[in-house]
Amino acid sequence: MSTRRERRAQEVKSRMVDAGVALLAERELTDFSVDDICEKADVAKKTFYNYFANKEALFADLIQRLIFEVNADIFDRAEERFSSFAERVHYVIDENNAMRQHYGETERRYFRAGIKEIASNKEQILCLYGFFEAYFQRWCEQGQASGELTRMVAPASMARMAAAGLLDVNQSWMNNPAYPLLQRHKEYAVFLCEFFGSWDAEQERAAGCNLAAYILPLVDDAEKKQHLLAQIDRRKKLMEQQ
Repeated sequence: MSTRRERRAQEVKSRMVDAGVALLAERELTDFSVDDICEKADVAKKTFYNYFANKEALFADLIQRLIFEVNADIFDRAEERFSSFAERVHYVIDENNAMRQHYGETERRYFRAGIKEIASNKEQILCLYGFFEAYFQRWCEQGQASGELTRMVAPASMARMAAAGLLDVNQSWMNNPAYPLLQRHKEYAVFLCEFFGSWDAEQERAAGCNLAAYILPLVDDAEKKQHLLAQIDRRKKLMEQQ
């Protein structure tokens, strides 16, 4: 049970986060300061710095709690309720879409601010990727054991690809307000289930050759598309040698 002091600290922190989100709903991150947050939350500037290094860190904390607490619950439910990789992935995507269907410009702004701050910290970004990779790797291992997923790719590699792709789809939405996030989420779920499915060698070669048609439409960033094309080209050359 939390103490009165701990409850008070959490209440003060929540007020500052709420103030930051409210200000971000009105203007861009560059258009308000720590002083503005403190004034709106009715706290001293010294108090703010007892909790956060800067205003970006406030949003990073918010995003980390949303990702780790909310998604941990969703991923755990998927694992408890379903046994197949496909059912789990579609459940996770559907639950995330249910949460995000009402997201607007405010949510996009604080996700962008928070992820930018997290990405500047190697330990935090590795923790973020590691969170998703741990679930995906366990599901891929179980999917291979049941025969649902291909054995031609190591579970760790599949998990890295699944996590990176999911985060890339969300990054595209953060950078582009017109990006169809819910639709791309569903397309990515279908892609993962088909691409990781149990194949023979001929199907593996065919899938490798068609990988660009599957995944490139999901990525909105031109530089990332070029990187993916280079990876796909290397993969196709390796398959042709088999």
